[in-house]
Amino acid sequence: MLFELGIADDGSSLLNPFYWRNDFVGTEQHSRLIADGRYIVNTETYQRHTRFAQEWDDALRAQDLVDAFVSSSDLS
Repeated sequence: MLFELGIADDGSSLLNPFYWRNDFVGTEQHSRLIADGRYIVNTETYQRHTRFAQEWDDALRAQDLVDAFVSSSDLS
């Protein structure tokens, strides 16, 4: 999954998913792209990508992987 870095209205950072690929099943999806100089959004796919990213984030947090990442970055 690829994300675009953005800035929320309150000034905080946010990540917007725009691409998902699963080599195991041979699937590749773009929910937003530039074609012929125009920005194109597939709203339904973008919403699916957003839900998947949230579920993925929740699963990583449930496994304490966020804490592991923060702790390991504190070592440097």
